[in-house]
Amino acid sequence: MKKVKVICPHCSEKGYIELSEDSLKDFPRGLLAVNIAPNIICPHEFIVYLDRNLTVRDYFTTDFQIQLPTLRTPEKFNDLKLPKKETLNLDLIKLDFPAILFVHILKSIFLGKKTALLLNEDMVFLKEHLFNFFRYLTRDSFEIELNIITENEYKKNKKKFKNSMVFKDKEVIRNFKKLIDPKKLKVERQIVMKFFSESDLAYSYLLLRNEIQKAYFLAKSIVNFVENFKEEERTESEKVSENSMLAGILEHAVSKEKVILMVVSDYLRDKHDVKVQKDYIKFLLEIVNHYFNANTNKIEITNI
Repeated sequence: MKKVKVICPHCSEKGYIELSEDSLKDFPRGLLAVNIAPNIICPHEFIVYLDRNLTVRDYFTTDFQIQLPTLRTPEKFNDLKLPKKETLNLDLIKLDFPAILFVHILKSIFLGKKTALLLNEDMVFLKEHLFNFFRYLTRDSFEIELNIITENEYKKNKKKFKNSMVFKDKEVIRNFKKLIDPKKLKVERQIVMKFFSESDLAYSYLLLRNEIQKAYFLAKSIVNFVENFKEEERTESEKVSENSMLAGILEHAVSKEKVILMVVSDYLRDKHDVKVQKDYIKFLLEIVNHYFNANTNKIEITNI
């Protein structure tokens, strides 16, 4: 067994992990990703990346306060039959690519943007695997336009990708309209962590796909709510009551965004019997606004 010292990126608690000789036999081309479960080092969960010398090169963390919602009466998403390992090798994908890359690509998909992934020449053999990985993930939900090319191909055809999000390893090469804010990837990080922390490959893929479909399902439901929004006729007493409420809202400086968050939270609770955190609602509203091009400003204060 090999011992490796790690430091929690959340709380700086130090500890050791042990790696078996067998786990090091098929060391990936890049860095080895090791998931640190809660209570191994401290209460937090994170991923540590090791090089061939077992030196810590990077960490991947999530906001442990973010909770992904659970549908109490879950929709029955279509069953997923994984393709053969020859065309979708989950083991290689998990080993050879950093978690943050998947965070960036998912964000681009959720925003409905064209996406380009740049590969090193020695990783081209994974092109089909990666394409199938995202194609099967988004089946029956998000439509994607994903190009997987080498860095040299990108340099020769940069103009072709001027309206695309472009990623390579941990880098955002092209951030179209600066839509990706590193500080606003909490939910995407949590979704990807769920995928990487599950040791069963097929089940981890199913978990990831279900989170993507859940996001699509809830965002589309919000779109229907927004598009069908109609201001109902109100009596004079209701208008007076509304004006009083509006004055109270203004007095407490409640912004339009907060109003929308409150309305959407109530809608999801009533419609789908699901309690959703503020950060997840913001995540859904980005999908509503950018992927579905729906205008959430149609939601009025009168709907509170």
